[in-house]
Amino acid sequence: MKRFTIFAAVLLFTGMAFGQCLQKGNLVGVHHLVLTPNEGYTLNQVANFYANEYCPAYEKAFPGIDAYFSMANRGEFVGECGRIFICESKEIRD
Repeated sequence: MKRFTIFAAVLLFTGMAFGQCLQKGNLVGVHHLVLTPNEGYTLNQVANFYANEYCPAYEKAFPGIDAYFSMANRGEFVGECGRIFICESKEIRD
């Protein structure tokens, strides 16, 4: 749980450092994913699908929610994935 909290804090700080700011009333959901690719697929193919297909489709299907995918590429958490949802309000989330 400790590494998940650190992972979430670093992701949020990185997003804010590049000019993306949260507004009062926004909700943030951080999810740790354990991805196990089916036979014939690599983890990079699954990550590419999430980043380039799933997240844009999710944002299109649910206006007012931003979806992001992340994958650790160094350190002790190499290959671990996460997704972040930012909702404009509780009403949009519900």
